[in-house]
Amino acid sequence: MKKKLIALVCALALAVGLVGCSLSTPDSVGTIGDVDIPSGLYLLAQFDAYQTAADLASDEQDASKVSSFLKATITVDDATGETAVVSDYVAQKTLENLESYAAIETRFDALGGVLTPDEETQADSYASQLMEQNGDLYKANGIGLDTLKRFERILIKSNDLLEMCYGTDGETPVSDAELTSHLEDDMVYIRYTVIPLYNTSTFAFADDDQSTQMLELAQTMYDTTGGKLNIALGSVLNIWHNYREAAESHQNEADNTLPTQEELEAAAQHCDINDLVIDEKAKTVYLSDPEMSLDVGSVGKGYAVEMVCRAAEARGLTSALVSVGGNLRAIGTKPDGSQWTGGVEDPWNASEVYTNTNSIFGSPINMSDLALVTSGDYQRYFVVDGKRYHHIIDPDTLWPAAYYNGVTVLCPDSGMADCLTTALFCMPLEEGQKLVESLDGVEAMWCTPDKQATTSSGWDSHLKK
Repeated sequence: MKKKLIALVCALALAVGLVGCSLSTPDSVGTIGDVDIPSGLYLLAQFDAYQTAADLASDEQDASKVSSFLKATITVDDATGETAVVSDYVAQKTLENLESYAAIETRFDALGGVLTPDEETQADSYASQLMEQNGDLYKANGIGLDTLKRFERILIKSNDLLEMCYGTDGETPVSDAELTSHLEDDMVYIRYTVIPLYNTSTFAFADDDQSTQMLELAQTMYDTTGGKLNIALGSVLNIWHNYREAAESHQNEADNTLPTQEELEAAAQHCDINDLVIDEKAKTVYLSDPEMSLDVGSVGKGYAVEMVCRAAEARGLTSALVSVGGNLRAIGTKPDGSQWTGGVEDPWNASEVYTNTNSIFGSPINMSDLALVTSGDYQRYFVVDGKRYHHIIDPDTLWPAAYYNGVTVLCPDSGMADCLTTALFCMPLEEGQKLVESLDGVEAMWCTPDKQATTSSGWDSHLKK
């Protein structure tokens, strides 16, 4: 009899081109028989299933528009005219892919199969080639090199199985039922929840509710922060983005240049948040200024993390720590009942590797059921005439904010924390302190260029003793 295992999976659903965000999914989403299914393999199976659906799309259907395509109907069998909703088709194909992977590995092990060193080298080489060719695409979908290596080894095992079961030239045939019995007798179903996220520039991968709710949060935080958090600043931020990318392409730092004040001020004429019109009932967004553009980098990642965690909690997850590049969000406590803890990277001694103890500033922070989000000037920047120009732009000056090297916010909502770190980064210290003290459940730390750290009144109460 088939057994059932309920495994909760918070997956990045097919987010091709996801900007600056990768979700830390669980190491394992469950098992099929005795085969562990890591989250990366699940995401690869889902990615492959979506590509299969895209191949079945009609000429009028655009599979690159993921949110709408998932709701579309495709013809899955031309001979019979059978159709399916894309989301259902992808779900079924994802499970079939996983069952196939598990069946191959189970059968291979049962027959005593062992990959040769040459086969392992070949698989790893193929995986590296795939990553070189399509690395950005795979990474945007949460698929890493280790996953591709395992997938390539599964493919080699499937070829070896033909010889193991049927002999080199097919001289020892066995029944198909024997080869596939693991699919029928040993399989364990995975039930999963797909949470579509979005491209933080176009919202292409959010459903309508997510898009409007996120923008409504941004509008609220615009008012809360006195305009220091302004997602309508897209035209100005795009100018800085282009100059930063140009600088990164230069071999000589002397070739780097800055935008002119006139250029920035001209773009700033199209940054009025009031030109963002949200119809909550219709779930539509309209920009009344055709030259206006939105940039939700200051809210998108935090909002996405919060939605994932809430969905996971609603489905029974009681203990987790989600880490998404500068954003930490804890669910409950650790399984042993102790508190989750997070750290703040030292903005004056920043490291790309958080495991470097020299890169952690101050004491660990207890953060069960809280979000810990940091914005800093030390990762995304370019240099002109020896001066560093980072990516957090002050809406008042239209230039990189110069008050701090890092700002960290601790509060129950990751989306709100993401908004606040950006806004506080653009405020004088006294103004920021006043704002934080006015908000329930919010604490903050400001790291200034003179290498001093200032904290809000309740910050120390969260430090690990």
